[in-house]
Amino acid sequence: MRNKPDPTRPLSTPRHEAFVQALLKRETATLAYVTAGYRANDGNAARLNGNDRIRARLAHLQSIVVERLIDECAITVADVVKELARIGFSDIKHCAHVRTLEDLKALPNAHSAAIQEMIVEECFEGKGEDAVLVRKTRIKLHGKESPLVNIGKHLGMFEKDKGPAIPVDAVLVPQRPAEERLAEMRKRFDKALRSIEGGKQE
Repeated sequence: MRNKPDPTRPLSTPRHEAFVQALLKRETATLAYVTAGYRANDGNAARLNGNDRIRARLAHLQSIVVERLIDECAITVADVVKELARIGFSDIKHCAHVRTLEDLKALPNAHSAAIQEMIVEECFEGKGEDAVLVRKTRIKLHGKESPLVNIGKHLGMFEKDKGPAIPVDAVLVPQRPAEERLAEMRKRFDKALRSIEGGKQE
């Protein structure tokens, strides 16, 4: 009885592993066959491509790539709500000391995210030897109303045309551990995604 192949380990035949690696880079089976060191042969390339060990190893490596992409690129509901909160609960006093781009770079992300526009102008005031270089900085924050409304809708604060659906002093987000809140947000996101995908299939 032959042992079941372990797709988490490189294939025992180096050329087979090279073939899989080439397929992972989106090469065609014919080209991957040559890349692995074989002489070009469409028939042999097709047969090797259909090999169970090859398919299992390729599927495993593809799943790793997908997981890494999700970790690096995925945007969760929690991410969106957090960014809206940075804008909706922003306070200009956190930016009052900002005068230069260096000041802006040193500002925490929680505060700099609220800045929509920053203009730095330098000019001389006075004449001749009395002229003095003056720097003027203007900072404009993003509007707060839209982010706050979007957060309220997400949390279920409003019913259409009926005003607040819950008491205005209700605790909307209990102070749970951050990981637990994130898990709850992800469940809501997955539910919304399934409903969208279901709608597309109809």
